[in-house]
Amino acid sequence: MKGSPFLFRLGTVWACLAFFAPGCGSRTLTQPPDTTGPLYRWPSVSPDGTKIAYFHLTPSSLPGIGLYVASLNTGVASQVVSGIVDSPAWSPSGRYLAYHAGVIHAIILPTGQDTTLVPVVESFNPTWSISGDSLAYDSNENDPRGACVIWTLDLRSGVRTDISIHQTGEWRDPDWSHATNRLAHIRYLAGISGAEIFTMSVAGNDSARLTTNNVDDQDPTWSPSGDEIAWTRYPNIWIMNSDGSAAHRLTSGQDPAWFPSGDSLAFVDATVPDTLQLFVIAKDGTGRRPLRFHS
Repeated sequence: MKGSPFLFRLGTVWACLAFFAPGCGSRTLTQPPDTTGPLYRWPSVSPDGTKIAYFHLTPSSLPGIGLYVASLNTGVASQVVSGIVDSPAWSPSGRYLAYHAGVIHAIILPTGQDTTLVPVVESFNPTWSISGDSLAYDSNENDPRGACVIWTLDLRSGVRTDISIHQTGEWRDPDWSHATNRLAHIRYLAGISGAEIFTMSVAGNDSARLTTNNVDDQDPTWSPSGDEIAWTRYPNIWIMNSDGSAAHRLTSGQDPAWFPSGDSLAFVDATVPDTLQLFVIAKDGTGRRPLRFHS
């Protein structure tokens, strides 16, 4: 799942917004923060660049928790799914918004009709093919150790295909490049303390390792041109060329999402303790500013 774990308090109950960790389960954190301010996660910009989807909650207002879509022109936001969801992903046509909530769903916009795409529990992180007739995602389906690996789904036939090599560490968080037709993703490797970023073909072969270190690299996302990849090296966002060269820090934050123009990114960052806000920044690091919406 995109991003690092974040706990928040609902009255006297602590809940976790990240199910992402080795073993395809939730990560237990100690001494969670007292989150009283608004929290935004997992921004996703529509293919035409006019809207943004994101998860939002205000702990003091439980009915407002859910998936929202906001106009980048007017600033008006509407809740499209209620409850705790994550990892929204626009279809290439902009008509569908896939997301994870127990299983992988898609909502049809603007009707609000909801359908289940992947009925397997412990399936996460949907990403669309350029044609919109296939998805990639990660799941622990059929893994003897319960580890998540990457699958594809043909939406026309309903056929799910495991494209990973099992018992080599988890393969997670795919992002499908519409320019190169390759999947960026992360792998948890033996002897490495954090995840590393790889790319591979949509058939699961021809893999290339892009990062080599002992830090946690997450959230790889292709630029629209396929020339660059942005990712989270918490607590910062980084950008590198698609071959792993010229890696550099962009700004503090997490959950990067490219605009279709390729010249800027949306992301979230903690401007005050225990809150996460939406921002936008040019890919050259200039023009960082908050994104604010209203109902």
